[in-house]
Amino acid sequence: MQARASSGEVVVDGCPIRWSATGAGAPEILLVHGGSAHAGWWAPMLRARSGGQRFITMDLSGHGDSGHRERYPTTTWADEVAAVIRAAASGPVAIVGHSMGGRVSAVTAALLAWLPETRPLSR
Repeated sequence: MQARASSGEVVVDGCPIRWSATGAGAPEILLVHGGSAHAGWWAPMLRARSGGQRFITMDLSGHGDSGHRERYPTTTWADEVAAVIRAAASGPVAIVGHSMGGRVSAVTAALLAWLPETRPLSR
């Protein structure tokens, strides 16, 4: 599989959410940052990786290059993660979160498990 870099934006409830991806390999790994952080916090880890994996990073709303909201419920952040998966992933995805991002990742996984249209993400 050819390594490729890409980036994009999804809009969730009127708020733009920025994401980027690099590398190739399956399952793809979506990295979700912690509170008061942004996607760039994963850069040292991504530089140190040995390859053979596709990583997707994103800025949750209120962080980095994504838009802002008046309120930040965890379920809204989970909707943002799910939207990035739909836009950026080409196959199975493992979600890895740091600190607050771990909570968001767990909520996302729980919500996606109950939506029939997203179940193929876990196969």
